Amino acid sequence: MGFIITLVGIIWFFISLPKADKPPPSKISNYIEKIEQFALQIFNQKHKQSNFIEAETYYSFKQAPALLKKPKVTTFDEQGKERHLLVAKRANYFSNGEIKLKGKVNIKAKSGANYQIDTEEISVDTKANSLKSSKKIIYNDGKSKIIAQGMNMDYASNKMNLTGKIKIMQKGGQQILTRDLLVDQQKDNVIYQTPEKVHYQSKAANIHAKGMHYDSKAQKIKLTGGVIGLYE
Repeated sequence: MGFIITLVGIIWFFISLPKADKPPPSKISNYIEKIEQFALQIFNQKHKQSNFIEAETYYSFKQAPALLKKPKVTTFDEQGKERHLLVAKRANYFSNGEIKLKGKVNIKAKSGANYQIDTEEISVDTKANSLKSSKKIIYNDGKSKIIAQGMNMDYASNKMNLTGKIKIMQKGGQQILTRDLLVDQQKDNVIYQTPEKVHYQSKAANIHAKGMHYDSKAQKIKLTGGVIGLYE
């Protein structure tokens, strides 16, 4: 198909806290508490659930952040609806409410928008309700695959910023190179925007521009500002 170019306060409440075990001989032996099938709800000041944290095993340490093995983090919007499900190999849980997930991190949208994100590390700020990563990001919405150098997102909104060098790959073989992309995730569509320099490449065109507005559903790309193109 061708393209048309034109909390303030946080309350912690443990759901299930089985009795802590005494440290047996294992690879992790310096912990002071171990909890199997760990679960934790976090509420905002309005008593709305903002995060739900689960882990196969929880370890706490005297002078280090807690360790979660095989964690799952569910985020919620201001209306209490699920927004994202994050899974990883492990995570560190800090006293300031930050959760740093590491190792094959996968994020799936739960709000009607159809996309997922893969990376090696991402931080969840449970007080600011935000996600942030400075690692390689692979974003996929079924129509476009995007590789970025990082991301930040307020998960109470529908918008995310993919940062650094950006490479967008389309199913039809088209490719777009740019920087710092704003992704507006709607229920049945995704809009990509950037004011940065854009290089659009396809079998029929090679175009340079100074900005872009891309409607994924309509498959329309609007290139703006000093557009220079070669067509075959």
